[in-house]
Amino acid sequence: MTTDAALGRLRLQAGDVVSAREAFAQAAAIAHTIAAHTSDESLRATFLDSSAVREVLDGAGEAKAF
Repeated sequence: MTTDAALGRLRLQAGDVVSAREAFAQAAAIAHTIAAHTSDESLRATFLDSSAVREVLDGAGEAKAF
């Protein structure tokens, strides 16, 4: 997830918004997989609300879903 997020940030800095969104979308898919396999609801909510995951979801164009 971290590598895809970093790639998204780099692509944004280069002005490649479409490619950046694709990289963030890959990172978001990883974040969703992690969240789906976290049975503790409080831990899952904390993870999804973390600044790193918020950046990824925002970069992928996803609205806050919880």
